[in-house]
Amino acid sequence: MKKALAISIMLMFAGMPAKAHVMIKSSNIEHGGIYDAAPKNPVPENLEFAFNGDVGLVDIRLETSTGESIELEYVKPKEFQTVFVIPLPSLGSGSYVFYWRAIAKDGHAMSGKIEFSVR
Repeated sequence: MKKALAISIMLMFAGMPAKAHVMIKSSNIEHGGIYDAAPKNPVPENLEFAFNGDVGLVDIRLETSTGESIELEYVKPKEFQTVFVIPLPSLGSGSYVFYWRAIAKDGHAMSGKIEFSVR
């Protein structure tokens, strides 16, 4: 019975147009992650994050938890992409916030942040 209901629901939605928005899919730095200065769990040299579709990266910022801006040596690409690799400067102990804003090809704007700490 459950299988028949699931098949009926799938068939009902099969002819409807998809309205899924592009979303962030993965990041090599976890939101809330804690990294060490030691080799056991170091901060990656690059922040790598990916979306489930092509986006234009509008803005990126790295700040300390107190709002101090940290300069990034990165030039935003002019074309839409799925994966972005942003070199990180050497980060000392403290808390950091990486802010990003992007726009999908369908015009959907999105933004987010990744907070992490180094001890």
